[in-house]
Amino acid sequence: MGDSLQEGMRASDLTYEELWVRQVALGGDASPLELEAYVLGLLRASSFVHDVIAQALNEHCMERGGDHPVGYARDRADDGA
Repeated sequence: MGDSLQEGMRASDLTYEELWVRQVALGGDASPLELEAYVLGLLRASSFVHDVIAQALNEHCMERGGDHPVGYARDRADDGA
């Protein structure tokens, strides 16, 4: 399983606007610009922010019959990331 938000974004085929709506629905508060910067790795996401974005991406992929491509912060910590 990959842990990159960017990899998950690629796998999801979501637009940034669609991902933004999904992360807000899950309780995220990143602005559209912040969200894009987190996904692209230009800003470092806190564990909470990473997990909200990962959950939004993973739920979308699972709705389409796929797996969950993005690891959560705990998973990344276990790998030493």
